[in-house]
Amino acid sequence: MKPAVVVSLAIATLLAIPAGTATAAPAAEPTVGTCEVAFTAFDTTGDGVRHSLTVASPPTTTTWRDDYLDGLITPDTVAVGTYRVHEYVTIGPKADHSIATATGSGRIYRHHRHWAAILYPSSPDPHWLSEVAVRGLPPVRALAEGDAATLYTLDGGNLRRFTHFGSPTGARSAGIKTGFSTYRGLTLLRSEKSRDLLVATTTRGALMLIEVPRTAAFTPKFSALRTSTWQVYDRLVAQRCGAQTSLVGIDTRTGRAQVYTIGALKNPGTSTTIRRWGPVPHPVRGTLVARESYLRADDHDAALHDW
Repeated sequence: MKPAVVVSLAIATLLAIPAGTATAAPAAEPTVGTCEVAFTAFDTTGDGVRHSLTVASPPTTTTWRDDYLDGLITPDTVAVGTYRVHEYVTIGPKADHSIATATGSGRIYRHHRHWAAILYPSSPDPHWLSEVAVRGLPPVRALAEGDAATLYTLDGGNLRRFTHFGSPTGARSAGIKTGFSTYRGLTLLRSEKSRDLLVATTTRGALMLIEVPRTAAFTPKFSALRTSTWQVYDRLVAQRCGAQTSLVGIDTRTGRAQVYTIGALKNPGTSTTIRRWGPVPHPVRGTLVARESYLRADDHDAALHDW
């Protein structure tokens, strides 16, 4: 892998920023500096560039060529999910890697690879193992993963939930809602014990919070966090950071992206605090964006915790 190159180019004046959605952080204010977001952007050939972003004023990023997912992104790939790294600290070191991809033919694949295969290509299993988890969907626009076994899709005019994603018997449909043809970007904001929180953008400019209880019935609740100008973002990436959540909005048409933090969501609505930190200083090239998630187990049990 090539050495990281720190990029600090200020291009705020060149970026389209949703007007009236948040107040930009003045340079004199304290910076966050400890919140990070990692994602990889892929072009149509499957080449990926990893962005390791620090939320600060202004934001900073480190980028490098990402070849871990070589071969998984094909010309037929229309959406990618979360690139998960499951690390087991006390019984290793060892880790498993997984990611979901959707194709134009309505299939969703789950890909899995063991860390040893990446470090040691001559090992008995050096390649990704791929399996079809879902078939027969309308065109998929976005994927979002809750915990390691829950998957959400925007396909056609639908919002769907699948459970047992990654099970040897295949994912199970666990609910569908119609009326989502205007929804564009979708990502997991945070996964909690009793619910998943997702955010989505719409062609009409809204930034929507979707609260999904972890119950058998699929009964999502919708709240508008902002009602205009967010339509420029067709890809979203979020990472929890303490009581807040870092959010990156990406316009894949131009390669421009902005960094935000979303405050407490006890009573979500248009009064929810959303702070804009500035542009991602390196262009995000590619129409497919995979958020990274590191899941860690410190003991021999199966409990995994998002870093």
